[in-house]
Amino acid sequence: MKCPKCGTQFDGNFCPDCGQFVPTQQEKFKMDIDWSKSDTGNQHLLNQPITSQWQQHNPHIQNSKVQQNQVIQPRRKKSSKIVLIILTIIFVIFLALMIAAISSIGGANPTDSKDIAKKYDISENLATSFISSVEQIGLNPKDIEIIDVTKENDQVSFQFEHKEYDDSFTAIGKDEKIQELRYFTFSLIENENLIGTVQEKTFTSDEKVHMIAIVETYIESILKAPKTAEFANPIEWKLWQDQSTGIIMGNGYVDSENSFGAMIRSNFEFTFERGSEDFELTSLTFDGEKIL
Repeated sequence: MKCPKCGTQFDGNFCPDCGQFVPTQQEKFKMDIDWSKSDTGNQHLLNQPITSQWQQHNPHIQNSKVQQNQVIQPRRKKSSKIVLIILTIIFVIFLALMIAAISSIGGANPTDSKDIAKKYDISENLATSFISSVEQIGLNPKDIEIIDVTKENDQVSFQFEHKEYDDSFTAIGKDEKIQELRYFTFSLIENENLIGTVQEKTFTSDEKVHMIAIVETYIESILKAPKTAEFANPIEWKLWQDQSTGIIMGNGYVDSENSFGAMIRSNFEFTFERGSEDFELTSLTFDGEKIL
């Protein structure tokens, strides 16, 4: 048999000169069949150099050429899951740093006098007077949201909101003290003196909804077809409180069917007085006719 690699004539399956494995036709045919049956069945033959088989049959022969034919095992690829975990950790850290940076700029609403003074570039004394004034009118400074702070000459104006009241509050400061504070058109502080708390001068959004429900119930009792009643949206109802008397006045409208089945609109006005435990409906005028 002739070696296909170096041309040496020999008998057997391994070349004595270069160590090349040369299968017989029958062995080659059997190897092809085994390989076709399994993609991995003979993987060890690919990873194991042919010369190692020759060395097993010829242990007394040490050839440098044989050693050079050693097969280098391929490195395994790194798991994509590890890379994904690392990228996720980096993203979370970056997001936390961004949130911290936004907060440090003043994204959150400050309620401490030092924070207010720093954010709006005003004196700490004025900021302290502002917080004290908010507490005087019956509000918790932690529950308000400062919308804007403007400066004009030696006067500073604060505009803020409270979740329980529909309109905004305005406080005016001068000489490092709050001189005036009002809600809507109601004065709560004048010349540094407390006129009244916001609870005494007006009502909350929930209280407004409660009074509207009382009026609707009363009006439904006098309609021809109460089930057809469609009252105005609560936003369209007008309610306000008289500063001198404390009486709450308001008006609205309702659409309902009359005796002939036609939908008509009726307007009404009403007044409330704040009782010790609840609001009392004291008067009601329906389409110009005094009902209560």
